[in-house]
Amino acid sequence: MDVRYYTELWNTNFVALITPMHINDKINFSGLEQLIEHTYPYVHGYVVNGTTGNECSLDIKEKLQVLNFVNKVAGQDKFIISGDGSSSTKEAVDYLKTVEKKIGVYTHLQLSPPRANPTQEGIYQHYKKCSDAIDGRLILYSFPERTGGEGISLQTIERLSELDNIIGIKDGNIDRIKKIFNLTKDKEFTVLCGNDKSVYEAINYCKNRIGVCSGGVNNIIPDAFNEMIVASGRLDQLDYVERAKSIQENLNNLYSAFDLEPNPIGIIHYALELIGISAGVPRLPLIEPKDKIKEKIENVLVKLDLIE
Repeated sequence: MDVRYYTELWNTNFVALITPMHINDKINFSGLEQLIEHTYPYVHGYVVNGTTGNECSLDIKEKLQVLNFVNKVAGQDKFIISGDGSSSTKEAVDYLKTVEKKIGVYTHLQLSPPRANPTQEGIYQHYKKCSDAIDGRLILYSFPERTGGEGISLQTIERLSELDNIIGIKDGNIDRIKKIFNLTKDKEFTVLCGNDKSVYEAINYCKNRIGVCSGGVNNIIPDAFNEMIVASGRLDQLDYVERAKSIQENLNNLYSAFDLEPNPIGIIHYALELIGISAGVPRLPLIEPKDKIKEKIENVLVKLDLIE
């Protein structure tokens, strides 16, 4: 399945998959299948090779292998979004075309150019070049913590939202999410909330005209996270409001655990191992958590009744 129109992103829950690894640093496809089975009943689709998947550690051949695998396993019934991005616009365009031609995936989550730190006009031209080159659709991804600089400015987002095949943006900052929503709510454009702890507030503010794209809790405990998303979308019914708040409170310790390291991917891998998913350790330069952090993760999972 493929996202064709921006409204198909409303009220959705996408999991940004990690990339499970073997001890020999090879991709663990059986672990990836485990993870898909673990999340499958609770999500509308998958983001593959996103920042949560530590895509910067994979070469192009490996990225295509992972995307092809997920598309074959889940693509018939689930939306598949290809995580894309490069500091080189030419490389980004070449990869987008390859994904569409070889894999048949036509929705792309395009990271704002990392490391290059371009001007806003450079960012605009980058995305316009990408959108002009493909048959599919682009979702912008603004993540200053990973890409450097200020990310994609509100003015640039507004300009890009006018392009026909740019259908939305993923952002993790709740204040920016609100501003982007207000700026684009009358356009054919949807915001995806990428921050676990902001989901309830974002859905409440945007009145269901929003989607969720999360790689933290959604990999580990997708059933409860999805229940919270569904309950958050029924804010006119008091019992659902209370249920959403209750789940949010229960998950707060897990949200906080992700902040114990600058990048939570190693923590997510370790938590998945604890609940029986063969996630392994992410590739360097990311590593497994220190023992003190492992102990905290274990305590959190015990409280959530995920392990004994």
